[in-house]
Amino acid sequence: MLKINKLNAKIIGGFCLHDINFCIEKGQHIGLVGESGSGKSLLSSIILGLHTFMDCKVSGEIFLEDSNLLKMHEKELRIMRQKDLGYIPQNPLNALNPLHKIGAQLHESLSLAFPKLTVKEREKQIQFHLESANLDFEVCERYPHELSGGQNQRVLVVMNLLKEPKFLILDEPTTALDPSVQKQILDFLFQECRKKNITTLLITHDLNIVKHYVSKICVMQEGKILEFQETSLLFQLPKHSYTKTLLEALQLPKKQLVVHEKELLSLQNFSVFVKKNSFFSQKNKTLLKPLDFLLYENENIGIIGESGSGKTSFALGIMELLESSGLKKFQGKVLRGVEFYKKVQIVLQNPYASLNPRWRIVEILKEATQLSNFKRDYEELLNEVGLDNRVLSMYPHELSGGQNQRIAIARVLLVRPRVLILDEPTSALDKNTQKKILELLLDVQKEYKTSYIMLTHDLDIVESFCDRVMMLRHGDVVFYGKKENFFKSNDLYIQSFLEKRL
Repeated sequence: MLKINKLNAKIIGGFCLHDINFCIEKGQHIGLVGESGSGKSLLSSIILGLHTFMDCKVSGEIFLEDSNLLKMHEKELRIMRQKDLGYIPQNPLNALNPLHKIGAQLHESLSLAFPKLTVKEREKQIQFHLESANLDFEVCERYPHELSGGQNQRVLVVMNLLKEPKFLILDEPTTALDPSVQKQILDFLFQECRKKNITTLLITHDLNIVKHYVSKICVMQEGKILEFQETSLLFQLPKHSYTKTLLEALQLPKKQLVVHEKELLSLQNFSVFVKKNSFFSQKNKTLLKPLDFLLYENENIGIIGESGSGKTSFALGIMELLESSGLKKFQGKVLRGVEFYKKVQIVLQNPYASLNPRWRIVEILKEATQLSNFKRDYEELLNEVGLDNRVLSMYPHELSGGQNQRIAIARVLLVRPRVLILDEPTSALDKNTQKKILELLLDVQKEYKTSYIMLTHDLDIVESFCDRVMMLRHGDVVFYGKKENFFKSNDLYIQSFLEKRL
């Protein structure tokens, strides 16, 4: 189905792909793994013909069946992408049109692939696929910004399955999903791909995912393919030292620091809502029902729940980025504005939404120092988060999703807050970098007595990093207590949630 011969690529003034060669048979499912910035997404962009929008020099051959994609004109590639080539990107908000409702975008994708279908036939297929992806049909009447990251990702999965492509590229398709939905979506996705004989290339940093769904794994580092072998063999007998490092990174660092019962952040009767204004009335839509919350010094609390449960609303409410009610105190005092932000900071799930696209990385980091009296050497700080000083002169769009996430973390560390809210901070990172970031956060905690509120769908992180757990469902608290009690809970909903873990 896909054959790549002697592919070399160079982005002007930067990254290179070196002598890429591999073949994917029809109906086969292949995994492509490697650290953030290893060239995985660049390779997928070249296969899709999107490299023409970048300053990228390419040589070699890429055949989809008998067609050499690198020899095609843009018009031919566009027709190919409408039907034969599918793509699910890492960041769904960059792929969905913010001005069109979800239903209109699904209809457009299906009509381009199957122009002879009637509106009713399209609607019937859309409804079936949305229900299979655990989405209500009413999402068709909503815009992308009205859905959670996980819901938007599922919309993209549905959009691609509807057109039944010959070859489907999955670029980190489940980073925004909680474990139960992640397994459900991947099971559904690969079941449909097998049924429709769709060949897939699964790009991910999570070896736990590829282990369950692909027959072969291709390991990539710094633009080179280091290893390409059967999945079972790679886990049992990895050939390259880098592959061994990736497997070792599955063992996450454990938090050892003892919690001090010294109150840092407290919330009383705290709720989050949005105002719905119309010509005749003003109504509030509750996103998070009233709750009490207490965070101690040196404590890490994991906030978990399915996509759309209210995790991000909780974080944005604390940071006053959404309307909230109730009492919020830091060390027993009510703080506002800059004084509060000096003590409490956040790393958002989507780094592209939090980094100024018009600023170079050095300017982004320099801005953070205005909130703090601490002076840090940027090169040393970047080294701590796994980057080198070359990124200082670059813009966010020139970096991968994982690299941008590390910039967001580095920027926050310049402020040295006492409380740091982390909204899926490592979802865009490979396991090796994820381990380094968690180790860094634990070291920062030892030195500065920082406390963390970790919003995550990764239960491995909860087990290794957190002291207590708060679980949300439809904006309500399902569980709030010690981590050990959560994993031993007899609650049927919690047990169901844990059983779906990959």
